[in-house]
Amino acid sequence: MGARKVEQECIKEQDALIPIEQATRQKVAELKSILDTEKSQGSVLKPILQAKESNRIERIYGRMGDRGAIDACPGFDYIVVETEGAAQACIELLWRENLGVANFMILEKQVEFLPKLK
Repeated sequence: MGARKVEQECIKEQDALIPIEQATRQKVAELKSILDTEKSQGSVLKPILQAKESNRIERIYGRMGDRGAIDACPGFDYIVVETEGAAQACIELLWRENLGVANFMILEKQVEFLPKLK
């Protein structure tokens, strides 16, 4: 009878721990995903910023999220450039080095939206 009671208590404790384990596993998966995203963004952004610092490509401002925006929005991963030519030079760099893809916010293309903001 005593062993049976101990077994039931262990089962009860185990059942109480299952949701905690599941939540922990989910959190670990989320953190791994965030880490993978950061690594992938870094592999694209780092060479572009190096090209900016070495003046190989001009008119790059950096990642939109680093310009003071909120990191919760995927659009903030856009790389802000002044001209279409700067964006094209960045794309060619990424292609040539086989680094992946990136999205760009081209400021000269945003001028057409100014009247709509007024």
